[in-house]
Amino acid sequence: MKKILNTLCCLLAALAVVGCSIDDMETTGAIHGYACDKEGTPLVGSTVELLGTGRKAVVDAEGRFYFFHVPAGLAQLQLTQADGTQINENVQVPIDNVMTVALQEWHKDFPFVLEYASDFTSTGDRKGLNLDVRLTNASNVPQTCSVYGEGELSISQVSPPYFVPNGISAGDEMTLDPGKYARITVSQTLESLTGFNKMYISWNGKRQVVVFHTTHT
Repeated sequence: MKKILNTLCCLLAALAVVGCSIDDMETTGAIHGYACDKEGTPLVGSTVELLGTGRKAVVDAEGRFYFFHVPAGLAQLQLTQADGTQINENVQVPIDNVMTVALQEWHKDFPFVLEYASDFTSTGDRKGLNLDVRLTNASNVPQTCSVYGEGELSISQVSPPYFVPNGISAGDEMTLDPGKYARITVSQTLESLTGFNKMYISWNGKRQVVVFHTTHT
């Protein structure tokens, strides 16, 4: 009888674990993050808190941090550096999936707005991901800047809408009038996709890193 009771208890315990796991899968997701300063240097040792839960993570040597089994829906992140500087970000955590987020410092006078769109491409033996970035001058004066970064980067269009015949190479200067934009394409092969990548924008003697995430599933 004792053996039967022990067996029954083990079976119930196993079912309880399986039940919790299935429930977690249906109601939670995960957060994978990257934290850096304006220049792209990882904010190693900084603390990221998942507000309202008491849960914290420490930014590792590669600038990454992770939260698993996060309730799906709106989550609030707060990064605190050694000097007390804080970065806040709200993210939507998907059910049974991973939300990626970059917590980064920005120059207060950064004059541009960025919009992103990604597109998986396959040409011959080359398969990869194209990330289109629309870089718009949000200030009220012309801005001269240059753009360069990781992966293959090209500038194919500058407004007023016209295509640049031979493109603009990484690092070339271009001037955008107020409200005008440049279309930047960052191309990477599947083999070179590493998760978080960086693009740099230089203007007025300053440099701002822009961290973005590339995946293909």
